[in-house]
Amino acid sequence: MAFAHIFANIIRNTLLRWIVLLSFIASLVTPLFLYHYLVPLFYEQMMQNIIIDANKLGQHLFKQYDIKHEGIKKLQPDLGWITSNFTLERMKFFDAKGLTLFSTNADEIGKYNTGDAFVSKVSKGQNVYKIVPKGMKSVDGRELTRDVAEIYLPIMNAGVFEGAFEIYYDITEKRHKLDEIIKRSMFILAFFSLAILSALGIIILFASKRDLERNEAQKMVESLIASLEDKVIEQTQEIRFNKEISIEAIAALAEDYDDDTGKHIRRIKSYTIIIATWLKNHKNLFTTEQIEDMAMASILHDIGKLSIPKTILNKPGKLDEKEWEVMQTHAQKGAEVLDRANQILFERFEKNSYLAVARDIAHYHHEKYDGSGYPHGLKDEEIPLSARIVALVDVYDALRGKRPYKRQWSHHDAYNLIVSSSRTHFHPLIVEAFVDMAEAFDETYRGLADE
Repeated sequence: MAFAHIFANIIRNTLLRWIVLLSFIASLVTPLFLYHYLVPLFYEQMMQNIIIDANKLGQHLFKQYDIKHEGIKKLQPDLGWITSNFTLERMKFFDAKGLTLFSTNADEIGKYNTGDAFVSKVSKGQNVYKIVPKGMKSVDGRELTRDVAEIYLPIMNAGVFEGAFEIYYDITEKRHKLDEIIKRSMFILAFFSLAILSALGIIILFASKRDLERNEAQKMVESLIASLEDKVIEQTQEIRFNKEISIEAIAALAEDYDDDTGKHIRRIKSYTIIIATWLKNHKNLFTTEQIEDMAMASILHDIGKLSIPKTILNKPGKLDEKEWEVMQTHAQKGAEVLDRANQILFERFEKNSYLAVARDIAHYHHEKYDGSGYPHGLKDEEIPLSARIVALVDVYDALRGKRPYKRQWSHHDAYNLIVSSSRTHFHPLIVEAFVDMAEAFDETYRGLADE
């Protein structure tokens, strides 16, 4: 397999990218972690062990030789044994005021220790230590020929500072052993890192090969799926178009006024989409799917008129009281028909269809904001929002159209009537949307009228 293909596959595959990136980071971070954290930790542990030994030595010397008084003379004969057995490079003892009572360098006896570490820390009972590498100068200015740990050990008695030892521990051998341990640890770590990276490389090679093969197969599957999706979309559009045509045909029977019937239905649908989209964009009241269902449902707003005699529907003059009562029944009857149809679909698919919205629109689109409408005298938000929308668009289109019983209104006159009917006939929010989109209403009416 060509390296370029493997590299391209790693770049393309998110998991492999992360594996390679994390492995690279690990290869950089591990030695840094060892050098900056583990090595200091090893040295810190070594120093803690030395301090424990030094404390034991200090307490022993303090008690055994009574260094505060005349014990210094007793200490001198044992000094060689102490320094060799405890690997001491040099040792001093100070009293509580910093006076050097004892030192392996006799010239320093009788001098005061005025160093910051002694005054601010040791005299307060704190251990102070540091490693002075070979070749560096000690605090007293000597160039050291060995690695030394310089340690101040305060002597406390019942919480009272009584003096301190300053011990220069020879740590050359300890440091050499520690360095050997660190070198072996780094060698083992490097070996395992190399082994892991090698295993990872093999895994990536196999994974890349399998992934390339899977990608080829996936491309074939995606091509087939895309082809099927195109066919499904085409079939879905055909089914939806057939449904719309069927609904418009049924609605046209109910809207059997004149030659303008088909255009009236399409305008109602377009007006509904205009208002609902405005409410979606400005008030976040609808989803795109809900708008599509409402637009389809608006076509059936007057389906109940199929039950009304044509003599009443097409009467050129004003309806008398009895005829008006018959006309008002179309809202209830249309809702009943649509509700039965929706129930059948609900029992089959266990969910409401657009027919549930159509039922609400058919039932309530003649209700008015102030409660003076029919069939139930609902008012304000008691009226479903979909019905409030169709109530306005139906009146607008009825005003603009020519009917046997009325003249054709201009957009300006229809606009003024609707605005003046806010909070009486129409809900103010729907009127607000209409005012904002009035030009689109006029363009929709004229566009369909000119077809």
